[in-house]
Amino acid sequence: MSRLPPEGCDIQYRSVITTNRPILFMLADWDDLTPTTPCLELAERMRKAGNPDIERAVYPDVYHVMEWTGGVEYDKLEQNFSACRGFIEPDGSLTLGIPPQPVAASDFWTWVPKNCLTLGAHLGGDYVAKRHLVDDLLAFMQHHGFVRDADIASLLGDCARLSNAYPRLLCERGGGGHIGDIVALGRAFARGVDVPHDEAYAARLFRLAVARGSPHGAFELALFLRDGRGGLTRNPAESVELLRFAADQDFSEATLLLGVAYRSGAGVEQNDTEAARLFRRAALNQNNWALADLGNFYLAGRGGLQRDPAEALRLFRVSALRGNPYGQYSMGSMLERGQAVAVNFPAALDLYRKSAAQEWDGRRDAATAVKRLESAAR
Repeated sequence: MSRLPPEGCDIQYRSVITTNRPILFMLADWDDLTPTTPCLELAERMRKAGNPDIERAVYPDVYHVMEWTGGVEYDKLEQNFSACRGFIEPDGSLTLGIPPQPVAASDFWTWVPKNCLTLGAHLGGDYVAKRHLVDDLLAFMQHHGFVRDADIASLLGDCARLSNAYPRLLCERGGGGHIGDIVALGRAFARGVDVPHDEAYAARLFRLAVARGSPHGAFELALFLRDGRGGLTRNPAESVELLRFAADQDFSEATLLLGVAYRSGAGVEQNDTEAARLFRRAALNQNNWALADLGNFYLAGRGGLQRDPAEALRLFRVSALRGNPYGQYSMGSMLERGQAVAVNFPAALDLYRKSAAQEWDGRRDAATAVKRLESAAR
């Protein structure tokens, strides 16, 4: 059977009994050479035949050879068997075509060109798909014991020591190569949620996640270094570099805090123009804090932006409608002062109250504003 086409799931073995070892299908959503649908069908057949460890990953917007990052190509001479649907029978013969008909293995290369073989296929992917498929493959291999990350195993230790089911699950998945779960476990130890409060251990988990390329781990470690937590010496400069690493991967919370660092000059040379650029980038990623920060830059005409109270009001309104306390406070201030909008004390008071009811750095200012307007109303 070695002369049959080696790739794809269009021609499948009738019997899908496996050794019950784990199998990972890694499929390109737009693959027109080895289409995804037959492979998903084969995976389901294998699962129903008794193998519980069948995993599937479908990567969007990419073609065959999805790890190729040099741009999509069309190979007009590529032999394409995607229309050759059928089965390899237990005796080695084949059942091919619609309607199905028996084909001897020795006749395969005579039958196929006349009935279903075509030429041409798209080839290529992108950097996002390549990064994700490598991460998924490593996680799969670690989870099933094909490879072992000694550093992760050493730091996590015996997950059975964790009495609560949720952190134990995070530990077990982290040991299987799911780096996001290592970060989540670090957050649990940092906050003392369902595990002992241990910021030093959390910091070690975050640093390990950073070493494995996690933007979430970089963000959490940046906060620890900014504030000097977890037994770490306060280091604003290293914190900024970690935020930059996470922001470069479109992690909007990191983009926001990097903008805050440039606005204040903490760990980096103060630069309002760069701060405005970062606030805008985070706002485009639907970060509600960034909407309020960018609004205040428009209100003050900072960061190279022309002063525009109307645009500031629009940004504050969006942030406030999404429940952000900074946006609520800023919108309330505009309504109280009548900036780019008619004065409306009741509406301002309502927003101040909503802002003051939340935990954030400006809660005290919001509470003061509530008292000011309540006193004025008496």
